[in-house]
Amino acid sequence: MNFTASAAVVRRLGDQLIRQPKQAFFELVKNAYDADATRVEIRVVRRGAGRIEIHDDGAGMSEHDIREKWCRLASENKVAAPYTERFGRRRLGAKGIGRFSAAKLGDRLKLTTRPRGARDQITVSLDFSQCTDERDLGDIALDYREGKARATLRHGTIIRIEDLRHDWTRRDLAALRRDLETLIDPESDDRTFQIALAVSEWRALSGPVSNPLVGKESHRLEFNLEAGGRNAMKIHANGVATSRLEAANLPIFGPVHGSVRYFASGVSSSRKRVGGSVEESHLGVKVYRDRCRVRPYGELKDDWLGLTGPRPDTGKPWSLRGDSVAGSVHISTARNPQLVDSSDRESGMDRNREFEAFAAFVRAQLVRLDDIVAQERRSRTRRAEAQARQRVLDDLARCLGRLGSDEYGRESTKIDRRRQGESGASTTKPGPRVQDVKPPDKTEWRCRSCGLTWRVLKAGPDPNRCMEGAVDRNGALRQASGCGARNIERTRRKKGGAGKPSAPTAGAYATATVGGRILHLVISDDMGAGEDEYVFDERTITINGNHPAYRTAYRLDLAAGTNGATDDQRELPAVRTHCAKCACLAWGRFHYQRNQDFDDFESRYDELLTLFCKAVPGSSASPEERRGLA
Repeated sequence: MNFTASAAVVRRLGDQLIRQPKQAFFELVKNAYDADATRVEIRVVRRGAGRIEIHDDGAGMSEHDIREKWCRLASENKVAAPYTERFGRRRLGAKGIGRFSAAKLGDRLKLTTRPRGARDQITVSLDFSQCTDERDLGDIALDYREGKARATLRHGTIIRIEDLRHDWTRRDLAALRRDLETLIDPESDDRTFQIALAVSEWRALSGPVSNPLVGKESHRLEFNLEAGGRNAMKIHANGVATSRLEAANLPIFGPVHGSVRYFASGVSSSRKRVGGSVEESHLGVKVYRDRCRVRPYGELKDDWLGLTGPRPDTGKPWSLRGDSVAGSVHISTARNPQLVDSSDRESGMDRNREFEAFAAFVRAQLVRLDDIVAQERRSRTRRAEAQARQRVLDDLARCLGRLGSDEYGRESTKIDRRRQGESGASTTKPGPRVQDVKPPDKTEWRCRSCGLTWRVLKAGPDPNRCMEGAVDRNGALRQASGCGARNIERTRRKKGGAGKPSAPTAGAYATATVGGRILHLVISDDMGAGEDEYVFDERTITINGNHPAYRTAYRLDLAAGTNGATDDQRELPAVRTHCAKCACLAWGRFHYQRNQDFDDFESRYDELLTLFCKAVPGSSASPEERRGLA
């Protein structure tokens, strides 16, 4: 008793192992690659019954090759000879099933081949429709012929498929071109293998296939993990390159190297698309084994690195946008034997322990890039907030400059004389000033990345990151988060002259001229959350940037978004409303404390608010925003 096989196994293998027609083309292209071809051209003719032809200029096949290799199912010739003779390529086929891909495309196959150096060509014909359950596989006869070679076939193989099983529309062929493009690694400089597509009806779809990069990236991550566990990594961020050499555990999946590009400004839809289709994209982190694409990694619907979920180390969302990442990760059959392709050719690699470790390693490299992008985003947010706050204070200063106040003139004169000890005025130590010179028990630091400044206790350690160890005026630790950058420095500030406080330690600062006298406006981050919402002390109106009311307004603005504005033009309407309220209350209260006239308080409050809500020359706020404050 012997094993037998139904002839239908040929079609079943084609249908079940190769589920989509595009994968059939991939298998035929891989066969041309394994034959040391330098060019493979796919021709699609839709006239009449239609046909598909795959031409390559590879080594061709002899009678022995056809009998012992092509006609023998699951032959292991590629396992016995894993490298090609001419270019030394690592053979991509190993399971002996790629030839059945032709049965996925049509019912009749005609193979014409001419070995390199041979005078004649060989033609083999097969009718897949005869491969039924009623017949034994050994009973299927091939039409084998030898004859004079055609002049256009110097060496190589032509596969002609007729009685097509699919009606190839323009959209289908555009998608096919797109899929062929993604087979090519855009990072590779190998030009020894070229793919071309020729469509009889639509010339726009014809021509050499290429996979260009989608544009100029803002960040690029390069990594090279050696078999010994050493990982050489380089990150290019906005024109600045940093390198790092790390020692890690021996990789059970073998050595890998790759490059990931990130486009912080995004990528236009037209540049994302491949072949005019949105089903596939130039973006995504793709895997290449021996310079050939391993699907489905990097396709639009495949998230093998988990970029759409939380980060594995923090549980927070990624700062990297999945639709702005393009990368290539390279492995090989020889050096990564545990990363094995699945038999169905469409599920990628077997999800064994080695593959999970491989994916975790690549994900860990992206975490490094994500940290840099997140830090830059925090810096931009901080700068945007500082710029928006400054515009609010500038507008308030312009408005106050249009007002007059005899009370403020007299009070500011008293303050100046007290400070200078003139005209017999008291020189007793004044009360605590909000923006006085920094006390001797604190040092001030500045972040070069986001521009924030903060104070730390001298008795404590020096900070290593933005806002680390920040304290308020009373020396208590502040619950303030910086941008995370390490690019910080200690500042040196000079004491201001009479009537002029030092620059704000962390916040925004502006000056107004009221009746010829200077009035300082400050949004301070040196005040604690439990302190007053605002303070009018001596000649400075200080708005507490850490007060819950201010932080709530800021969070409201963040939740509302930028309304399409760029970072340096971002407006904070809720913060604007809060600051206007504080300045108007401080201005009205200042006068009420001196004359005890509530009508005067109300008049001063309304006068400043009315000016602020009107269009002021040079103001950054729109009239609609100003009307919303009234």
